[in-house]
Amino acid sequence: MTPTVGRIVHYTDRSTLKVYAAIVTEVTPKAGEYPVDEEDFGISLKVFLPEGLFDMPAVPYSPATPGTDEARGHWAWPGRA
Repeated sequence: MTPTVGRIVHYTDRSTLKVYAAIVTEVTPKAGEYPVDEEDFGISLKVFLPEGLFDMPAVPYSPATPGTDEARGHWAWPGRA
């Protein structure tokens, strides 16, 4: 899927591995590349933490399961029921 502004995604915290809801606030194709999938974009997020809202620029995508070590500091699509 292609990330777009306003979409809800999951963000895995770098230190705690907790998963938080986030809204995509900016989407930029990586320089010199034709965007095909999630890894071809740089995105910025507004992350919803219990302490408040945080802006996270240039967050990379990871297909790993949110909350795992491989997903640390990355965003991913929410799972589907």
